Amino acid sequence: MLRVISCVGLVCVLGAAAPGQTFVTYFMAGENLSDAGRGLDRASVGDVIRVRLAVEHDAFSYAGGKAEMLYAGVSESDITITEDAFGQPFDPWEIGRHVILRIVASDGPSDSTQPHNVDVIASDAFGKVTDENDDFFDFASTPPGLGGIEPDLIESGESIFVFDYVYGGGEDLWDAGHDGEARVWRDGQDINGLVVPALSGNTLVVSPAPGGVALLGLGTIGGCRRRRDLILEAGVCGGVLTGQRSH
Repeated sequence: MLRVISCVGLVCVLGAAAPGQTFVTYFMAGENLSDAGRGLDRASVGDVIRVRLAVEHDAFSYAGGKAEMLYAGVSESDITITEDAFGQPFDPWEIGRHVILRIVASDGPSDSTQPHNVDVIASDAFGKVTDENDDFFDFASTPPGLGGIEPDLIESGESIFVFDYVYGGGEDLWDAGHDGEARVWRDGQDINGLVVPALSGNTLVVSPAPGGVALLGLGTIGGCRRRRDLILEAGVCGGVLTGQRSH
């Protein structure tokens, strides 16, 4: 059965889900901090774009999982990553990971007191925002049954990692990558959680006004499309196995 699993901006995504099945959808959202009126489809060079990795689910709370953000058309030098967690209640002007999440073996900086931690980075070589070993963010949270997250749940639609970048022109593409699974908390007494399938939602597109796209020329536009293909082939997208695309 097909159902709508994500509607962000102008993009609605269809995904396959069995009736009554619990699953987590990682999706991308964004906003133009420099000029909300221009939005993401009429961006100007130099605009600061806020990018959000968010989750949709139908459980008590998102608990964790392995995820990352894949990009094309963007330079790592334009991306600002911070390890500061959100404030609670959610403050849209702060960036970093959600305050109740920790990043297991991926939460920088690495030092003698945190020997298993590595930096979170933006890497053109990987084409991703991930950890420095190209091994996902490994998000985790304390079980509510052990005095963990309640009442600060990660409800459906909430952002779990937020960062800013400076738009440099052309078409930028952002996709959520993951390892095919996620964990959810089922109720306020849950200790072990439930491992469920993970899906990828929409592709977030940041682009200039239509006239600006035309000036890029067909060669550049074709290159952007090819880069999007590479993004979609790099992880599990819409419940489809790696190397395939959903139609």
